[in-house]
Order: sequence, then C-alpha cells, then structure tokens
Amino acid sequence: MGGCAAPYYNNSAVKDYAMKRFPRNSERRDGWLKNVNREDWVPTNNSLLCEVHFAPEMWQQRANGKKKLKSDAIPTIFGFFIKKQNKSIEKMDNNTQIIEFINDSRNDNVQNKEQVRNNIIQLLYKESKF
Repeated sequence: MGGCAAPYYNNSAVKDYAMKRFPRNSERRDGWLKNVNREDWVPTNNSLLCEVHFAPEMWQQRANGKKKLKSDAIPTIFGFFIKKQNKSIEKMDNNTQIIEFINDSRNDNVQNKEQVRNNIIQLLYKESKF
C-alpha cells in the first residue's frame, strides 16, 4: 500500500495511519481532488489519503471499536503537518495543546484556518479517548 497523496505528507499504513482510497464515484472523487489541491495531478484507483485529512465528524464507530470513514466523507484538513498522537492531550505540555500552522505557500489552500484548527483540536481530543 502506498503513501498519502496530499502534498508534503508521507504518512502510510506502515507508519500506523489509516489510509483511504480515492472514491471511484466521479462526483466524490472530484471533491477529494479539489481539496487535495495538487497541480497537474490526477489520482489513480490506487491513490490514497491518510486519516489526518478527515475531520472527526467524517468517521463512524464500528461495533468492534474501530472507526470507519463515512460514505460521504470529504477530506478537509490540509496545509500543515499532523503527527498521530498516542498520548492523551492531558499529558502533553502541561495540559496545553498547541497547533501551529505553517505560514508559507504550503497552506495557501486553507481558506478557513480557524475551522481547520478547531477540527484538529477535536480530532486530537477524540484520538486521546481511544
């Protein structure tokens, strides 16, 4: 299985990230492609995105405790780097979680930074509960 197709990411299943294939449905695929924002790139049926690009509300919990991407999920989190956290937020940096955005050309595609920041905080909080 390959790595994440998003620019500046090299996450993969080998690094313990959930990887999701681009949808075959052209309408959904176009939504994913627009948000990935890679110039002159067309995804193949084997192109993947890692879990960090999907907000918490894009996931549903399975009976076995694992999370599953909803059928209408659209990736919305781009423009900065996220490392998967196995520690709880409470144990990190004196109860303070700091999200830094990289303020260069790599995050020009992020239109609503405050919403993205809130999505990341929710994701980190949710991940700390698993």
